[in-house]
Formats: sequence, structure tokens, C-alpha cells
Amino acid sequence: LQVGSAVTAVGIAALTMGMTVEMSTVSILTAVGAGAFTTFMGVYLLSPVIARPVASLLGWPIQRLYRIPGRLATDNARRSPRRTAATAAALTIGLALVSLAAVVSDSMKATFVRTIEESIEADLFVYTGAFNPAAGFSTELGEDLTALSVDRPDLVETVMTYRFAMGGMSIDGSYKDVSGADLDVLADHMNIMVTEGHPDGEGRDGLLLHVDPATDMAVTVGDQVTVGFPGGRSTDLTVAAVFEDSTIMGNWVVDVDVFDRFLPTAPDAFVSVVFPDGASAADSRSAVEVVTDEYPQVRVEDRTEFKETQEAQLDQLLSIIQVFLGLSLFIAVLGITNTLALSVYERTRELGLLRAIGMTRRQLRRMVRWEAVIIALFGGLLGVGMGVLFGLAVIAAIPETFVDIVSIPYSSLLGYLVVSGLFGMLAAILPARRAARLNVLDAISYE
Repeated sequence: LQVGSAVTAVGIAALTMGMTVEMSTVSILTAVGAGAFTTFMGVYLLSPVIARPVASLLGWPIQRLYRIPGRLATDNARRSPRRTAATAAALTIGLALVSLAAVVSDSMKATFVRTIEESIEADLFVYTGAFNPAAGFSTELGEDLTALSVDRPDLVETVMTYRFAMGGMSIDGSYKDVSGADLDVLADHMNIMVTEGHPDGEGRDGLLLHVDPATDMAVTVGDQVTVGFPGGRSTDLTVAAVFEDSTIMGNWVVDVDVFDRFLPTAPDAFVSVVFPDGASAADSRSAVEVVTDEYPQVRVEDRTEFKETQEAQLDQLLSIIQVFLGLSLFIAVLGITNTLALSVYERTRELGLLRAIGMTRRQLRRMVRWEAVIIALFGGLLGVGMGVLFGLAVIAAIPETFVDIVSIPYSSLLGYLVVSGLFGMLAAILPARRAARLNVLDAISYE
């Protein structure tokens, strides 16, 4: 008990440090990872202590429903708390990982949806549809759409191209991910919550900074920052604005002209289009699609379609995670099945006596089955609880560029518990059948 408590306390302390102390992203993730592992080990050591009361709580409705078999199933789960905890360990690990992923992915989705609803002003989006910030297409498409806005201002008011470069520039020897956009029309397409200055305040040599790096560097609007680019080249950019919402653009934003000069091979990541007031959305979209039809790798979507597509991509990520849940549950089923089979073998005489005093085969099967369900739900509760805790820690560690909303998918977590209970029932099929088929006289005389 003392060792488990100490290990758990150390793990929670590491998680707290990762969630609250200002460190580099790598250091934060390291602290969170070490804290999660240590916390899990501590909870595993403590789980036999809480197995008895939790088994009693889980078994209470079963006792009310099935009387004697339910009470015996609960007593069997409580009888050896160390065995119960060890049997549920595989399920606990699997559900902890899947619950962590569910909390993080749901929070990412909530963050992205809110950003689309509150921050994006554009009417149409042109992009490849790949869930990859490095994916893109030829810059000629953006030029063609810009030409369309000049030729048909009645259908297209402005066009803005976006580019991204992972580690594309350096500040004082530290590489930064940089985004490029047409700063002169950025305010018409996106609300990045500017707190100081204006996006086009310094023209093509402007630099937009998120409030965090601006604070760290102690710079403000009008200050110059020396920026390095590949090939040993550098230039001085002037801080044009400081902003708060980095979900779409990241922390460092420059004009696309800077990309043309220093990162010319970076493709356009996507293009946004704003329609003029009073224009028909259908006619404007048709005009844009005439241009994009020459680029079969891109798709054109309005705000509603764009939001639904991004949600679907995040849901696909969660579906992949759920496949791993199935694998972990399969492993857990094998563990519970083996433990129950061994338990039936060890309790042969006891089961024979129960049959001798009047317990039916059906009641015996029910007793073994519900014992497995209690064990599985015990592991499921521990796994989901730790997964949510670890998920909150990871969200705190991830930069706000990716996640700044905490969203816990309660329905999914409840579904995981239900599935764990069903798998526990599945694991009990063979041991329950073996217990019910025991010969009463042979079982009583078993030594």
C-alpha cells in the first residue's frame, strides 16, 4: 500500500509538472509520459486495495437482479482482490490508451470546429483534402484564381493563398514552423484575433507573431526580427501584428512574397475565396470550379462542407484507434478466460457442493458469467479513469496551436465500459460451461 501510494504520488507530481511548469514542448511531453507511466504503475499496485469495494459496488445491481448467483459472483470477485486486479490489467491498459486518444482527438475536433465557426470568414476553400500540412498543389492555381478575381469582381472579391514550411525559418538558431499568407487580404478571410497592429501594417516585409513568442522575445509591433532561411540567407522582418488565435496559421506568419523569395519550392497548402456582397454563391462557386477543374487533385468546399470533411478525418483517426481497442479487448478476453478457467479448476469441490445443495446448472453458469463481468468492468473503470486523466495532461502539454478546448466524449467512454462488460461476458462462456458440466459426485470428492 505504501509503495503504491508513493509511486502514484510521484506519477501525479510528474503529470502536474508537465501540465503547469513552463518548459519546452519536448520536456513537457517527456514529463507527461513519465508521469503517466509512473501513475499507472502506482494505480496497478493500489488496485487490489480498491478491488473489494469496487467489486461490491459493481455487484450490487447484479445481486438485486439475480439474487443468489449475483451475490456469489460478487463474493468471488471480492474474494481475491489481487487476482481480480491482475486479471483486469490487460483491459485497463487498453482502455487507458484508447480513452486518452478519444479525449485528445475529441478536443482537437472541438478546437477545429470552433475555429471554423468563429475565426474563418472566407466563403470557399480549395485544397487537396489530405490530412497533411505538407501536402499542397502548384502555386499557379492561386495565381489563376487571383486573375479570376480581377476579371470577375462581381463573382469573386478576393483570393488568399496559404503556404506552410515545417522548420522553414530560424530565430536565434531555433527553427520555427512558418506560415505564409497574403497579408493585405488576411483580415477579410480569417479572424486571428489581432491584439496589436494590423496584418498588412508593414506590407510584404511584415511578420505576424502569436502572443506567446512575442512575449518570450519581448518584442512588440514595429520591432524588427532577424529571420534565417535555408541556404544561409537571412532578412529583417518587422512585427506588423500580434495575435491570439494560432489554430490555423500557427505562431509565425509572413507574407507569401517572403516564401517566393526564400522558400520558392513550398507549394500552396490551400486557397480561400471571399464572395462580394450580393453575389450568388452558386454562380461564384461555379466560376471558381471552372478554374479548379484543371487541377484534379484539389477539392472545392464551402464552410459547412469544409467543417464536415475535417470532422470526418478526425473521426477516421479515432476509428483506427478503436481497432486497437478491439485488439486489446481480445487480449483481455484471453486473460479473463484463462483466469476463470483456473478459478473453476481450483474451486471444483466448492462448485460441487453448490450443485449438491440445489444450485442449478443455469445458476452456476450465471454466477461465473457475472463474476467475469464484474472483473471486466473493474478493469474498464480503472482504464477509462486513467485515460481521461492522461488525456487532460496531454492536452495541457500540446501547444494551443493544435488544442485549446477540453472536450470529453462521455458517450464514447460509456460505450467503452459497455463493450468491456460484454467482452467479460464473452470471456466467461467456456469457463461457465465447464463449471456447469461438472459431475456433482466427482466434484465433491475432488481433492
